[in-house]
Amino acid sequence: QETIARFYNSYNGKFTALEERAETLKTQIESNRKEIDNLTAAYNIEYDSLVAAVDDFNARASQPNGFVSRAQFDAERASLVARQEELDVSYRELSGLIDTTNALVEEYNSNVTQIGDLYDSVNSRIEKPDSMIEE
Repeated sequence: QETIARFYNSYNGKFTALEERAETLKTQIESNRKEIDNLTAAYNIEYDSLVAAVDDFNARASQPNGFVSRAQFDAERASLVARQEELDVSYRELSGLIDTTNALVEEYNSNVTQIGDLYDSVNSRIEKPDSMIEE
């Protein structure tokens, strides 16, 4: 009976730790996915806005009187470059969060597999022996 109790404590501690980690991972993954959705939406809005602004800038740049002065041209161009740099930062942040979340998903899947393996290793199903006697 003592051996069974030690086995149970050993098994239960590992099982509980794996279950707690799986729950923590699941919560973090769900949180990250919501943040990814929000960041993606914001990124797409800013991207579309920047594309429209660049198209407008280029259209005016191709016309003889598209800008009042070289200073106006330079200022608008600098503003577009700054927006592009901000968008690049947003992209890197979003990409990093996606990579982090993918790593968490891999860990979660591995964890769930370990839980299943641990459960299977202690699941004591006794199979009926082959019998020569017909029932």
